[in-house]
Amino acid sequence: MSGGNRRANVFVYPTLRIHSSRSRRFDERHGSAESSPRGCFRGAGFVKVFVDVSSFCSFLERVSAPFPRRAHFEARPTERAMGNALSGSERWPVRHERAEQFAAMAEGETMTVGAGCYWGTEKWYAKHFGEDWKRNGAVLATAVGFMGPKGTKPHPTYREVCSGKTGHVEVCQIRYDSSKTTYEDLVSHLFTFHDPTTLNRQGNDSGSQYASVIFAHDETQRETAEKVVRKVQGALDAGTIKAYAGGTVATRVEDATTFYPAHEAHQKYLEKKPEGYCNHRRRFRWEDVFVNARD
Repeated sequence: MSGGNRRANVFVYPTLRIHSSRSRRFDERHGSAESSPRGCFRGAGFVKVFVDVSSFCSFLERVSAPFPRRAHFEARPTERAMGNALSGSERWPVRHERAEQFAAMAEGETMTVGAGCYWGTEKWYAKHFGEDWKRNGAVLATAVGFMGPKGTKPHPTYREVCSGKTGHVEVCQIRYDSSKTTYEDLVSHLFTFHDPTTLNRQGNDSGSQYASVIFAHDETQRETAEKVVRKVQGALDAGTIKAYAGGTVATRVEDATTFYPAHEAHQKYLEKKPEGYCNHRRRFRWEDVFVNARD
């Protein structure tokens, strides 16, 4: 074909993929760059373009290297894949016990809460509670895992919990020094970094495993948790809390059952990877809304 009469050719190619921030979390958890969880948006249409043949071929050479197709869920990530070193991050001011050591701890009282992705929930207790409430040393140790109502499947796998069909919730269990803080302060802190009004959802994370739940270990904890829930609802009704998406607190207060720790790679994940996925943020400071934090 002569240069003066060279014609453009018509090609049709699919639009590029667009990944949501939720797929970023999935990729981090599963070590996959091309997995396709719910919330991963893909271009659905086609674009007709007029291009020169040689230019188009050059374009394909640069951008069309195939991405590996992987199953929706893969094997659990290894500690090496998830990052077992601190990568230069600040070490959280809590004990760094492995799951079996955490379970055997004799010191302190126990608290268990669910507030969306357990990575962020753990961070806001292990790293931020002492800072925000001036209770340094109050939180002794933390661990992430799963808890569900009585009758749920024992020893659920992460994959099973992610299906949303087991009834388990992603939780953070906290061991705390009751001489340095109160259970009420710890429960109150929960409402400063997550949205309790979005039923079974925190930001991009949607499903019953992301429910807002306080698991009470005794009747006193239940009464205190219910008291704080009422207090937060009252502030919402009065318009003094404006940082939530809705107007009704959906946080459940349930009896604690067996805590099943997640695999070690997920423990203190945001300490290991400070830039990792997190849907939690400071929504308000308790003292800014409640002049007297204790009734």
